Amino acid sequence: MRRHLTAPFLLSIMLSVLVGCVSPAGSEKPPSAQDGALADDQTTPTAAALEAAPEALETPIPEASVLPLLKAEFALRARDFELGSSLLTEQALVLNDPALTRRAL
Repeated sequence: MRRHLTAPFLLSIMLSVLVGCVSPAGSEKPPSAQDGALADDQTTPTAAALEAAPEALETPIPEASVLPLLKAEFALRARDFELGSSLLTEQALVLNDPALTRRAL
């Protein structure tokens, strides 16, 4: 009988230790940051940094190129690589878009 109580007891002790090791949530900084060794948290951008970041410029797609591009994408999905690649290459030459050129290759 004693053997069956050992596993839950050890499990509860291990869980208590793991819960005790978890750092508290909040704005507390690690001890190295309090000493000045670490700068601000740079993993999450602030609202000011997001507003200051330049927006990626989108290339407008002419109306005449929409249908060939869609045909190329559907041809590639259908594994008709020859047709899809030729349509993409043709449109890459017309639109002069580097991203489209990379996709055509």
